[in-house]
Amino acid sequence: MYKRSFRSVSYENVSRHDTPKYSAIYTMDGCEMKKEQDYIRRVLESKRIKYEEVDLADPNHQHEKNNLYQFLSSLAPASQDSPDNHSRNLPPQLFSGNSYRGDFNKFFEAVESERLYGHLCLEIPEFEVEYFRTQRQQQQQQQQQQQHHHQQQQ
Repeated sequence: MYKRSFRSVSYENVSRHDTPKYSAIYTMDGCEMKKEQDYIRRVLESKRIKYEEVDLADPNHQHEKNNLYQFLSSLAPASQDSPDNHSRNLPPQLFSGNSYRGDFNKFFEAVESERLYGHLCLEIPEFEVEYFRTQRQQQQQQQQQQQHHHQQQQ
């Protein structure tokens, strides 16, 4: 069962690299947003990643909505007031623990490049392609380090 409930977030301690304690999706009604939110839900549920959903359209979440928009506006300089920059501040927005993980586009890129678990700072299950890629990259790095060390000894 996937938990879709409200959770308050303090944006004072939000960083991009904290260890996750939960995943949260901030959502709101809207045709295009709904498609994106549904996609995120389907992916998370298909991979059995637990998450909480905060509906920003709910009047009971007005405080969280204001805090989220204030946090998002602090990420982009005021001089970048382009329509593209504005759309990145719209829901859905994702957090993993106290770590801001970006908008729908970042999520979609992570899924398409098979880097979702790394993107969400979650442990990668051994049966995922991402796990095998990570293992192979680590082995290649170790081999390169050994070769470099061997060359220095000669």
